[in-house]
Amino acid sequence: MQDAESYTLRVIKRDWFLNLIERAGPVMKKLAGLRQADRLRDAPQVIEQGCRELLNIDGRMLLAFSAQDLGDLLSLDEGQASGKCFLAAELLAEGGDDAESRLKAVELYLRSAAKGRKAAVAASARFRACLAAVDRAALSDGAAAALDSVPPAV
Repeated sequence: MQDAESYTLRVIKRDWFLNLIERAGPVMKKLAGLRQADRLRDAPQVIEQGCRELLNIDGRMLLAFSAQDLGDLLSLDEGQASGKCFLAAELLAEGGDDAESRLKAVELYLRSAAKGRKAAVAASARFRACLAAVDRAALSDGAAAALDSVPPAV
């Protein structure tokens, strides 16, 4: 009975994560369009909308909170923590163009990896781009440890 419950829970979590990614598509497309048109000054509005719609948080939190505090907030619902941290990192990576946003994105990607999204993080081109742009010495101890567990890009 335990295996059937565990399997059902895994399927529900996977379906929730896939639904979240599908709903995030239009937001990420808007951010990519802003980046391509060199209009990142308009990104905070798109990020705020995405945060409200996808993460159920005020977008200003994404920009104002530290990676640790944001990760703690997004991890309140343990079943959705890895997906929410991953999506917050994607929003920051696509919409942010400063060192602080990239570092925060890497920290959230690695928190997502530590909570079970290692393959998704490893496959993310945004993660790799942010990681290449940050000083690894600036990573928290937890993020540095999680980095060792992320497989190389495929």
